[in-house]
Amino acid sequence: MADGYAALSIAGLAKAAGVSSSFELPDGVTPERAIDMLWTLNSPEIYDRLVRRCGWARSEYEAWLAAQLKTCLLPARGSEETAPHPAA
Repeated sequence: MADGYAALSIAGLAKAAGVSSSFELPDGVTPERAIDMLWTLNSPEIYDRLVRRCGWARSEYEAWLAAQLKTCLLPARGSEETAPHPAA
């Protein structure tokens, strides 16, 4: 994990999201790794790249972000709910 200001931001994200050792995460994802994922996916750089530079609508970005967070941080509920695969 990062240090200084970034660590404070990561801690704030974790607290806001309720990530703790009692939070149900997918197999193999530790609370620390979940915080790293939250911090990265919520970064202003990703928003800037997709919305401002690539021309995504804000609603498209929000839907994408929600899907990524769900895929990364929630345990699979059944075989029909697997991570999305990029189009070939």
